[in-house]
Amino acid sequence: PYDVTDTENAHHILLSLCETVGARIRYDKAYISVVQVQIVDNEFHHRCRQLSLPSATNVTEKIYEAACNAFDQGWDHAPIRLLGVSTSKATDESYEQYNLFDQDKFERLSKLNSAIDKIRDKYGDDAIVRACFADTHKN
Repeated sequence: PYDVTDTENAHHILLSLCETVGARIRYDKAYISVVQVQIVDNEFHHRCRQLSLPSATNVTEKIYEAACNAFDQGWDHAPIRLLGVSTSKATDESYEQYNLFDQDKFERLSKLNSAIDKIRDKYGDDAIVRACFADTHKN
């Protein structure tokens, strides 16, 4: 265990947390519209920041983007002891409205997330990992 002191490591941790949160949301066939980040520094001061999304989603990348924005707004650059990501305002349907290009991207990301979830369900969480986590997973 160590305290996180830079944005890059904090964002990697947020990505890992968002992957877990996103998988749980998709498992429940839900969509969320609020992302909250909890930051606890090495002196145990707590900070929470939340962002409302323009439309409900269950796509990991959208959750991660919101989590990073909330983190960047709320972090005072004190060493981080704990990071947490939570979501709220869940619904069972998505009401996303995109332009033509965004809709195509959303559909691809949604299919990709579903495929990753199926692979991890069948072969385990370490069966497929993002490149930024490759050196932290041992085979």
